[in-house]
Amino acid sequence: MARPQMDLIALSRTVSDILESVRCEGDDALRRYEKQFDRVVLDALQVTPAEMEEGIAAVRRIRRRRKCR
Repeated sequence: MARPQMDLIALSRTVSDILESVRCEGDDALRRYEKQFDRVVLDALQVTPAEMEEGIAAVRRIRRRRKCR
């Protein structure tokens, strides 16, 4: 089964546009993109220390599982 091909040039352009918007517009751009891509409106953009620790633990679990394969 063939894997779908991605247009990496278009993807790179999209990512560059998003990064430029965030650089120039800051949190306003982040809020626009969270609504556009994630379809949510968050109360806060800042991550709490507990959320950070939870994320770090999740990444470590994933990395351990991948090493075992």
